[in-house]
Amino acid sequence: YTVSDFGGNASALVADPTNPSNNVMQSEKTAAAQLWAGTTASTANGLASAIPFSMTDTKISVRVWSPDANIPVRVKVEDKTVTPILTESEFQTRKSGVESNVWMRRVRMQGNTFVRAYMESLNTQWNREVMVALQSMLKERLDAMGYNPQRTLTLNQEEIAPLRAALQPDAVLATYSWRGQNKSFTVADYVFWLETLPLNEVYYRAGASMGRALRNEVFALNGEAEGLEKDPTYKENMWHVGTIRLASRVQQEAIEQYTGQPTEEQIADTAERLKLLSVSQRFVDMQHIEFASFEEAKEAQQRVLSGSRRATAYRNYAEHINVVVDSLDRGLQSHIEKAPQNEWVVIGTASSWFLANVSRVQTTRRSIEDVRSEVVQRLSTQLPVVDLVSDLRDQYIVELDTLLFKQKMREEGLLIDE
Repeated sequence: YTVSDFGGNASALVADPTNPSNNVMQSEKTAAAQLWAGTTASTANGLASAIPFSMTDTKISVRVWSPDANIPVRVKVEDKTVTPILTESEFQTRKSGVESNVWMRRVRMQGNTFVRAYMESLNTQWNREVMVALQSMLKERLDAMGYNPQRTLTLNQEEIAPLRAALQPDAVLATYSWRGQNKSFTVADYVFWLETLPLNEVYYRAGASMGRALRNEVFALNGEAEGLEKDPTYKENMWHVGTIRLASRVQQEAIEQYTGQPTEEQIADTAERLKLLSVSQRFVDMQHIEFASFEEAKEAQQRVLSGSRRATAYRNYAEHINVVVDSLDRGLQSHIEKAPQNEWVVIGTASSWFLANVSRVQTTRRSIEDVRSEVVQRLSTQLPVVDLVSDLRDQYIVELDTLLFKQKMREEGLLIDE
């Protein structure tokens, strides 16, 4: 098996800190990692066979080495083709070193047992061919649109529109039984729930996001069947959501009709405020050879180091000179700065293994010209709204009652009456 990092985690095959003759997978939650960052230990197609959990066999043993005590480690087991989450547990290492089956603090996701049992009762059958095709299309389109799943939480309707246009809405993702009826869950149904799904899950674990969307679909069907659309709380929430959508549409219309262009001063000021000029670009000189397995990469490393075979003789050999790091394979990027220079090392990514040699990494600050297109793109959605608010402000008189504000300031000792 291999590992796949998401959310900013960085994993690499290293020597076992307790047994130098053994290799282990090191997973680091980097300083820039998201709260939900983690590492999937499997392959793109899941495990070769299902983990044999049962009503009596409910535990799995994990060997974890930690440099410090009291570091929480969360373990999650998922069914790749059915429900989005089967179980999620968390434990803390009691001390530095290897710990097996240390379940000091077990955290169950609230309602997880009920949801799992209910979804399993629906006899859901997934169409794997459509699932794989949809996952591939989503990643391709999101990459083309320039979305970073580690920075964007969810997509809005305007961002979903081009995705919807590129997909086949009637393709059936799954079939299931609901209250004696045979139901189909289509690509269009999935896209309907897309704006409620975490983008990192849509991008990295599309199968899990499809399970989450189906769960939402079934819950909505149950709510409708129980007449909950007449519930006062539901009506209030719908009014709230409708008002937000209306305001969003007014903003979008202002953006679509805007014909102005930002000034040089606005571009420079925005770049400074967003700290875009402090962001560095990384360039690298490196060679790498891609392999399908760790064993092949390790054997090639031994041959190259011994001189029995040149690196350039391998079919998948590639050389990069002064290439932007972000343009390389996503799995390689997190390893480039950490890799020792001028040494052939084995690197594992989500789908491949690489024998890589990094000879130079250079970091440069971005100039205003480097970020101009990005800033102009951002301002194209902000300036129309600023102008709209300015026009509305001229039409209305706004009066602010500062009485409660001053009272609170006095209570906090932040305002002293003269």
